[in-house]
Parts: sequence; C-alpha cells; structure tokens
Amino acid sequence: MNQTVLGELVQKIRKEKALTQEELAGLTELDIRTIQRIEKGEVKPYYSTLKTLSRVLDYDFISAANNKSWQFSQEEIRLYREKFRRRRFIRIAISVAALCFLLAAATTFPHFRFLGMAKSTWAPFFYMIMFGLIIGIGLVWRCPACNAHLGDPFTSKLCPKCGLKLKE
Repeated sequence: MNQTVLGELVQKIRKEKALTQEELAGLTELDIRTIQRIEKGEVKPYYSTLKTLSRVLDYDFISAANNKSWQFSQEEIRLYREKFRRRRFIRIAISVAALCFLLAAATTFPHFRFLGMAKSTWAPFFYMIMFGLIIGIGLVWRCPACNAHLGDPFTSKLCPKCGLKLKE
C-alpha cells in the first residue's frame, strides 16, 4: 500500500467514526498538520504514528499497509544497521578511553598542581566531569534512521518510533 492509498484509508476510517481532523489530532496527540499530510499522502507515517492511529480509530493500519511501503528498503536497513554499529563502536571506544584517562589522572602525579591548586582541590570536579561524560556517552543513544531516543543500546533491538530493527 502506498502513501496515497494509506492516506485515503485513514481519511475514510476517520469519516466513518464521524471525527474531524482536529478531533483526531486531539485524540492521537498528533499535530493537525501531521494528520493532514498523512491523509493527503504527502508523508510516510512513522510506525509509532500508525500504532497510535490504529489504537484511536480501532483499525489495524499496520496490517493494512501490507507491503510496508512506509518502512525501509533492505538497502536502507543495511546502511542504518551499519551506521548504528559504527556509532556503538565509537562510543564504547570513547568510554573506555575516558575511563583510562580518569584512572591515569587519579593514580599518577600525586603532587600535580592545576592552576596553582592542589590535586585534592581540582580532582573531585575533574572526576565528576569525567563520570558525567562516560554516563552521557552510554545513555544518549539515537536511532540512525529517525533520531529517536533508544535508551540502552545493548538491549534495544527495535526503534520505538520508526520500527527499525537495529539487530537481527
């Protein structure tokens, strides 16, 4: 099913339920412009958007979009998975390097002075910044396709927004 047919189906079901675009937008918590663009066939709706529309209109749009034209081609999936693998490798490498740097700063040069301050003065701030960096690198993961927040990259296998399978 292409975008235009899907849009016509959404519009037909919405009218059968006697809802205006504004009412549907309010029920789905989507922008009215998003509803209009879906109904006109101007956009490929996200997987999460189709799930929301399916729930509100009580119609399975995901199964109706049988050939899944709103999803990704095999080539796009391969490219996005490769991009995700590269990002994960880079982040893990940066985290390990930051931990090594933190340990090196903590254990070496006990009498090192930074801007004239003793290590006991500047070290706690340095450690907090480094731990924040390590935690930030570990927690802020984004989908390479739609830039949605993924959470834990080691357990998440599916993007909640676009439905992209990140791992086999």
